[in-house]
Amino acid sequence: MLTVIIFLFTFFLLVIDYKPVKNVDFLFFDFLMNFKKATTSNSVILIGIDDKSLKSSDTWPWQRSKIADGVKAIESLGAKLVVLDILYSEDDRNPGLQEIRKIISTIRDDPSQVIKKDITDILISLRVSKSEQKRYIDAFLNASFADTHKTLLSILSETEKRIDFDRLFVENISDTKNLIMPIDFTEDKRYQENISEMPDYLQKNSLAFKCKDLNIFEANNLISPIPAFAQKSFALGHIYLGNIDNSILRQQDLFICYKDKVFPSLSMQSFIKYNNLSLEDVFNQFYNKSIFDLLQANTTGRVYPNFNVISNLKYFSFGDLLSGNIDSSKIKDKIVIVGLNSPRLSEQIKVSQGREVSRMFIHGVIIQNLIDNVYLQRPSNFIFFEIAFLLMIIVIIFLGIFKWGKLKILPFILIIFWIVLSTYLFYYKNYLLQITYPIILSFLMFTIFKLRKRVYEKDDIQKMAKDIFTTNNLKVIIGAKSDIGRIRAKNEDSYSIDKSFGILAVADGVGGNVGGEIASRMAIDKMRSYIKDNYSKFSSDYSQLMKNAIIFANNYVYGFAMSNSELKGMATTLTAGFIVGSRLIIGHIGDSRAYLYRNELLEQLTEDHTVAVEKSIRNLSTDDFEKMRHVLTRAIGIGESLDVDTFELNLVKGDILLLCSDGLYTMIKEDDIISTLKVYEDPEMVCGALVNFANKNGGKDNITVITAFIQSIH
Repeated sequence: MLTVIIFLFTFFLLVIDYKPVKNVDFLFFDFLMNFKKATTSNSVILIGIDDKSLKSSDTWPWQRSKIADGVKAIESLGAKLVVLDILYSEDDRNPGLQEIRKIISTIRDDPSQVIKKDITDILISLRVSKSEQKRYIDAFLNASFADTHKTLLSILSETEKRIDFDRLFVENISDTKNLIMPIDFTEDKRYQENISEMPDYLQKNSLAFKCKDLNIFEANNLISPIPAFAQKSFALGHIYLGNIDNSILRQQDLFICYKDKVFPSLSMQSFIKYNNLSLEDVFNQFYNKSIFDLLQANTTGRVYPNFNVISNLKYFSFGDLLSGNIDSSKIKDKIVIVGLNSPRLSEQIKVSQGREVSRMFIHGVIIQNLIDNVYLQRPSNFIFFEIAFLLMIIVIIFLGIFKWGKLKILPFILIIFWIVLSTYLFYYKNYLLQITYPIILSFLMFTIFKLRKRVYEKDDIQKMAKDIFTTNNLKVIIGAKSDIGRIRAKNEDSYSIDKSFGILAVADGVGGNVGGEIASRMAIDKMRSYIKDNYSKFSSDYSQLMKNAIIFANNYVYGFAMSNSELKGMATTLTAGFIVGSRLIIGHIGDSRAYLYRNELLEQLTEDHTVAVEKSIRNLSTDDFEKMRHVLTRAIGIGESLDVDTFELNLVKGDILLLCSDGLYTMIKEDDIISTLKVYEDPEMVCGALVNFANKNGGKDNITVITAFIQSIH
């Protein structure tokens, strides 16, 4: 459940394009950008109204006609396109012009309000020179009343035309055939235009689409140029850069939808007109990709500028333009952007690699990127690749593959592969493939699994308290499992764990014999009870204690079978371990086994008491041997006398003791036992895995296994 929650959390961050995570990706791409060469072409020229321009001319804002003069000058120098990055959305607020219009209205409405003594005041307000004032006053004095007002209106009208900078702007750009002007979108409702019917100049610079059908940004409010300006422009494009605040500008929307119309950006419109393309064709190139064109599909219309091209953009001051200091060879057949480039006039926008630039530079970079086809983009279907990779990481970690020896590093190898793939796509395809989410997911998974493992280890120790005991030197953690297998009708195996005396035992009732299940259980119980009852009598000779205990168990089982005719012939194997301090005493009879796993080596401690092992003793023929190879030569319950194998060894930290019936080792190779012991750190899980392995391989007999993990008491 925790795995699912982690994946859904990471998936949610990916889908919502979580900005802090995305910024980490951008830091990586910024680093790569340092090694990415900029293009050598130069199709864009920037002419900025900067501090130098302001020093050599009037204070800002300038007369709009002055900007128009600059546009005409740029066109005369042979520019292919002139891009104006200054939005004039309102009429010029010229106090002198408003005063003149007020006076003209007064004269026309009520001429009697103007008397000859006011003429001088009017002329002064118009800033007419003293010599001109005298000439006009003499004319007024020698003229009739009607002629006086007619002359005054003529003077005022001429002056109105001279300082109506909006009209002059329109007149100056009327002959300009290549001027692209801006529109903007805003969330500020103060600038909302009440457009019931979209004017022609907006319709011809947009495409009709249902905004809800497109996966692009949809704007609420539009700001357009003064209609008279817009109608004279060659084309319009938006300059919306989004809500940047104090963050770094990383992307721009090449298309924005507004009132079911798609508008290109100023950069995109410039690219389209520069290459004599149609807006519809370019838009379709971005949005009507084949579903099989996996890498090219881009349904967001968003690009990530490559700001390395800034160094290739040629820049001039507007003052140089007006003074004629720009050679036509620098301008001819170029896209020339005119905009504000002074911190006093425009906001400086943070871009990648620690740069701060004005908006005109951003447009210049994107135009150059589009022309050179080096702009960075993030195909919309990349998110499916990223989700698939996240799922693969989840599956690998969830299934525990990272525990299997050398495959433990597989998730890290995949992460490295993903980073290399992202780097390749960045350098050679100009695509942005996010790398942070797989790293976050892997980190969360590993961290939580490690924490959970520690918690579970503590919980497991508490839950398994009945299967843990300590000696003076060691802590023994025990797991056990017994299973009927796939073939047998009943389970004749038995096992016992007695933590109070450190006794472990496995017994396998002789298959097919009557009472095999009873024999195995009885032998273990009697062996264990004998050790517990006589422990104090044997001082340190625990091998003899173990031998006597097994002989006692044999006598009891044999006697019980002889006194019960229906149980006559019942028998069992018995392999037992008795841990005292750091000493292990093994007692063994039959073909159950004891193994010791130490230093990644598995050693069989016991010898099978079968015909196959003791062939030389019996001197059997080959045919008899094949028939009887699995027959026991020694077992509990088949006679009054019994030869018991016993031996001792010292246990050390890291040892694993394994006791099992033949139903395990006849179904599993020793290499498989070793690999299982390497994978699991919990004895219960080891036993479960081994039993499952044996059943998977056929499970032809009952399967019983005990594992004891030896740890330091400290």
